[in-house]
Amino acid sequence: MKSSDGNKSVAALTTLTVVLHWVVAIIHGGPVAVPDVPAYLSVPQWLAGGILPKPLHFFPGYGMLLSPFGWTSGSVLHTSALILNGTLAGCCVLVAAKLGRKLNGPDWLPTCCAAIAALHPSLSMSSRIAWPETLLTLVVLIVALMLWRQSWSAAGLIAGLALSVHPRVVVLVCALLVTAALSHRLVVLLRGFTPGLALSALLIHLTNSWPWSRAKAIRGVGDGVNPLETLLGQ
Repeated sequence: MKSSDGNKSVAALTTLTVVLHWVVAIIHGGPVAVPDVPAYLSVPQWLAGGILPKPLHFFPGYGMLLSPFGWTSGSVLHTSALILNGTLAGCCVLVAAKLGRKLNGPDWLPTCCAAIAALHPSLSMSSRIAWPETLLTLVVLIVALMLWRQSWSAAGLIAGLALSVHPRVVVLVCALLVTAALSHRLVVLLRGFTPGLALSALLIHLTNSWPWSRAKAIRGVGDGVNPLETLLGQ
């Protein structure tokens, strides 16, 4: 497969992924019965004048992306979130192909990476539920691409901002800090990470969504799962 043919295949896979996800999002129907979804959707509604749950047990970053649709009805807002997730899934396919191209493998490798991303369950179900896992996948892929380009500040900024999306991103931050320290790029990384983290902390503070309940649950596991095992699992 020639490089130009590979680019066309990646573009076709990306377009097909987005279109199919949009179709699923539109015909999907109402929100699923999990507490995550209404909590995430309450953030754009709050920005449009609604009431925010107190405390908000989920970080606000994902909901902030939906702020242009906060004035719509709950059903339309949910559909908008699913369409956003479908678009993010297409972006993941495209970035996965770019990473495959960076590996300097055969011409068919980027297309293979794009196909794997499009079909992987973590992305193929993106337009079925309005939560931020697809966005987190895209964040990890973009950070990997930034590191490949030696754009440490950009990687730090993205990781810092992503902390407003989900507490799980702290694992990515720790990995970045260790990698930067081993590569003698810690100062450069912190130039981007510090403002990103500051903005995330501000958003979490304004929405009163500090994860105190999660921290309390970890401290109170008793004879159950060890906190170290939980950290390693994440």
